[in-house]
Amino acid sequence: MLYSSPKSKASAMKHGDDEDKEDDDQSSPLEDEDEEDDDEGDESEEEINDKKSSKGGEHKDWKTLVITSQQFDGCWDEKALTNILGSSVYANVVAKNPCSDIKIWTSALALAILELKCMSEKTSWEVVANKAKAFMSKLLFKTEKNKDKDEILQMVLKFITQAKDILVKVI
Repeated sequence: MLYSSPKSKASAMKHGDDEDKEDDDQSSPLEDEDEEDDDEGDESEEEINDKKSSKGGEHKDWKTLVITSQQFDGCWDEKALTNILGSSVYANVVAKNPCSDIKIWTSALALAILELKCMSEKTSWEVVANKAKAFMSKLLFKTEKNKDKDEILQMVLKFITQAKDILVKVI
C-alpha cells in the first residue's frame, strides 16, 4: 500500500492497517523522494527562502546563469552580467573596468564568477572558459599589436584575477 505521506503511514499503522514489512522496505527511490517532497510542502514560504539564502541573498545557480548567457562568439555582454549580478553589483564592478573593451571585462567577470562559485564543477564549464579566453585574446590582439601570444594570455589571466578580487567582496 502506498501512503501519501509519512503521517498517513503512521496513522494507518496505529489503526492496525499493518502490511508486510518487506513491502515497506522495498519502496522505490522515487517513492522516497515523493515522501520528502510532501514534507517540504509542510514548510512555510519563509523557511524555504531561508534554505535558499546564500550570503544573505537569494540562492543562485551561478553555473547555469553564466553558461547559458555566453554568446556564440564566447563573450558575455553587459545585459547578461547585469542579469547575473544584479544592477547595483554590476554597476559597482563595471566602474572598476581596467580593460579597453567592455566585452573583455564582462567576460573576465563571468569567468571570475565561475571560478569563485563553481570551482568544484570546473570540468563542466572548462570548455566555456576556454572559448571565452580565446575571445578575449582575439580582441586584445587587435589592440595590443606589439604583444605576443603569451603576453596576451597573461593579460587575459590578469583581468580574470582582477575580476575575482573585486567580485569576492560582493557575491
